[in-house]
Amino acid sequence: MTPLFRYFGSHAYETLSKQRLMTSRVSGFNDPFELLYSAKRTLTPAEAAAQIQNRLADPAFQAALKDARITAGPDQVQRMVTQPHVVEALISKHAENVEHGLKERLQNADDTLRLICFSSAQACPLDEILMWSHYANKHRGHRIGFKIPESPTNVYRIDPVDYSASRIQADYTGDFNDPVFREAMIKSINTKSLAWKYENEFRLTIKPWRCVSDTVNGKVGHFLPIEPDWVVRVDCGLHSDPSEDARIVAIVKKRYPRARVYKAQFHLTDYSTEYALIHPDA
Repeated sequence: MTPLFRYFGSHAYETLSKQRLMTSRVSGFNDPFELLYSAKRTLTPAEAAAQIQNRLADPAFQAALKDARITAGPDQVQRMVTQPHVVEALISKHAENVEHGLKERLQNADDTLRLICFSSAQACPLDEILMWSHYANKHRGHRIGFKIPESPTNVYRIDPVDYSASRIQADYTGDFNDPVFREAMIKSINTKSLAWKYENEFRLTIKPWRCVSDTVNGKVGHFLPIEPDWVVRVDCGLHSDPSEDARIVAIVKKRYPRARVYKAQFHLTDYSTEYALIHPDA
């Protein structure tokens, strides 16, 4: 299992001392294109008619008829809902629903999902420099390497991010509960622009109600507990505070028997970093 790294501009020590990773809401990410799928905005009359036919057999539709006290038989209902003006109304409503879904996608994700972002950027020195600069307070922070096993009870899942020049296509002729459309939305969670490829990102997804909740700075946060053997490496940035490094070494000695701690150093000739082992003593 290849380690996955998480960069910290701050709170690396708190993460290790409290043995938990803070999750994030999708709306807090810095990419405005998060979950921005490309949806089919129009239906043809044939597609709309097919959608109506599918709904006629839906138990929820049958229950709605009962609740509305509509006692017409199946043939009468068929004639009512397949009239041209009903088909046209569905076509118009579909376009409205698509726009509403795109606008509300982040709020919907926040209601049902939490994420933790990792990187495998250590494999590429150039990517690594950018990651330290962007996500570790300009090399003043720290980086923790994890080997997180698959969840045997499906509490969480970890997937690599796919990078693409175009957004996920959500072309469908069913409604918003259509399995094809739902699969496209799920795929869009783990798809980003090629502009972000340097991150070499992996995403851990988890439901908020499967997390440990705690109030931080007056706001409720959701956390994934860390097992001691998950932490295999901690790197101190080029400009990290020596006193903070010492605190991290101390907590690693106490809690994480598998982990080694390194200090980043400038390569003598290249635009890259080297790492000197500082725990256990080299």
